Amino acid sequence: MKKCKNIECNKEIKSNRIYCSFSCRNIYVNKYLRDYSNYERSKIDKIRKDYKDNPKYCFSCNSKIPYYKRKNTFCNHSCKAKYINTTRKLVNRKAYSEQAIKNLREANRKSKGGDINYEQNPSKCSRCNKDLVYQKRNYKYCSRECIRENPKDLKNYRVSCRFKFSLNDYPEEFDFNLIKENGWYSPTNKNNNLTGVSRDHMFSVRNGFELAIDPNIIGHPANCRLMLHTDNFKKKDKSSIFISELIRRINKWDIKYKGD
Repeated sequence: MKKCKNIECNKEIKSNRIYCSFSCRNIYVNKYLRDYSNYERSKIDKIRKDYKDNPKYCFSCNSKIPYYKRKNTFCNHSCKAKYINTTRKLVNRKAYSEQAIKNLREANRKSKGGDINYEQNPSKCSRCNKDLVYQKRNYKYCSRECIRENPKDLKNYRVSCRFKFSLNDYPEEFDFNLIKENGWYSPTNKNNNLTGVSRDHMFSVRNGFELAIDPNIIGHPANCRLMLHTDNFKKKDKSSIFISELIRRINKWDIKYKGD
């Protein structure tokens, strides 16, 4: 056994090697073999000098931008936000009458399939019976406090959110070939098909519970998709869509299958 060629290292190496590692090789070559005396100033030093002679200035406050932020247009987030907000065209709501604002809201709801007469018959919080604002019309509770004080736990909520429909009623909506190829998921104490297919809540039950959304919304067929149980298990409690997208899917679904 011989020692590493790097004189700063005392490790023993095999006879067919010169250095014990690439690190030792680089240290020895750069420190003892290479001659840097004739090298020109490094590229970094040249860039630093050039930037010092011709620095950038913040687009908002006109202060000098430091070297390590030289690729930025603004010196910090505050200046960026201030500049964007001053150039943004804001809508002056005071220029509209109360009736005009109400008409705009009703037109927006109508275009998205909403109820324009919601204020006349609003949804109620299941615990405190408080009126739910239009944005939370599909929620079950008005606040997180009401959720925490609700006697029903997540386990009961999961039961309420189970899919109660038959896939055969909607053959156009689901990929039955996935079932033919892999079969349905079954645990080891039954048919032992751990790589089979299971139903997934695209907007998860957990998120529905935290937001106090009506279980009928979470258990709607429009919130269901078929996927391999292994992928479903990796997904855990994460949602693959937002609640707003789920509501749009439900509206389209109900229109398509209305009367079925």
